Amino acid sequence: MRRTLFSYAATILLFAITLTPHGAAAGSCICISCAFNPKLENFRASSAAMAPTMMTGDCAVMRHIDPQTDQVQRGDIIGFTHPVQPATFVFRVMAIAGDRIQLKDGGVVLNGHPLPQVMLSEDISTVPTTPPFPLCAERPAIPGKSCTRFRLRETLPSGKSYEIWNIGTFRIDSTPEFIVPAEHVFVLGDHRDNAADSRVPQAAAGPGMIPVENILGIFE
Repeated sequence: MRRTLFSYAATILLFAITLTPHGAAAGSCICISCAFNPKLENFRASSAAMAPTMMTGDCAVMRHIDPQTDQVQRGDIIGFTHPVQPATFVFRVMAIAGDRIQLKDGGVVLNGHPLPQVMLSEDISTVPTTPPFPLCAERPAIPGKSCTRFRLRETLPSGKSYEIWNIGTFRIDSTPEFIVPAEHVFVLGDHRDNAADSRVPQAAAGPGMIPVENILGIFE
């Protein structure tokens, strides 16, 4: 499994979603409220690791928090400082301290209970003619040809739901069970097959589980 994780991390490292800060306004990113509220900051997503929720180039507003007093919840989309890289990343919190979490065949098992997933649609686009090329159900992705991703709705025990992308059977669709230690969270990208998230340990260039002290804010 360790070799598999390392190989996968090398493949998807470029798709860990980083954030480019844009202040109150930059280009097509406009955040009027950011100019008047110092706790708000505008960012532009640099990859599709959080698609379909946050697409490459999308603008998003993060509300800065004090992670010691403002506890994040399962399902929150957070911005955080990568534990070993000088960059701000964004992923969805899937498990908090004390939780047990595992992926089995692409599904999430949280504290022994599989999270419901409902198929919504097939999202079909065209593979661009220049890199970077997307990950698609069609493999390999051929420039100018169709690229299919399966859109599903996943629901947490709290009732909070969100949409994810899956491209079928892929690496680390199945993982060992992780137990989240104190003062940490476990995060996943919504584009499950295209995200270097907590499934990928720091030893393999991933973030591993995120220390609470590294959390910068929650996306509105």
